[in-house]
Amino acid sequence: MNYQILSFQLQHCCNGRCSTNSCTAAIDQYYRNIMHYLVISANNCVPVKKSGYQKHWWSDELDELKQVTIDATNYWRSVGCPRSGVFFNNNRLQCKYRYKMAIKMLLIMRIKFSMTICLIISVLKMMCLFGEPGFNAITHPASKL
Repeated sequence: MNYQILSFQLQHCCNGRCSTNSCTAAIDQYYRNIMHYLVISANNCVPVKKSGYQKHWWSDELDELKQVTIDATNYWRSVGCPRSGVFFNNNRLQCKYRYKMAIKMLLIMRIKFSMTICLIISVLKMMCLFGEPGFNAITHPASKL
């Protein structure tokens, strides 16, 4: 369908007061075609990320802790969100705390691991620049005296 011709026809149809079925059908078809090609373009050009792409560090243990926290919260809500008594908030809060602490510990471990890797890379670069004997002189200057 030639959209320039259709656009011209729609602009000059009924002096801008389209009330006939042929005008509304043409507009609807025009809209459907535009949407169809936008969807095709998006599917071909917009990258789609896989599930879990953003949190590549996520683990099965965190999935389990998250689910336990969700279950505890749902149960607490199902009994009316009590602030005291048998179904008190403690279990839900403990589950939530364990879940958040597990995330924090995992992130801390990743930071420490990254720092260790950076340190190792720096040492290797220094050894390449200065050679092993030169590297030892830089790291242990007292041994030269």
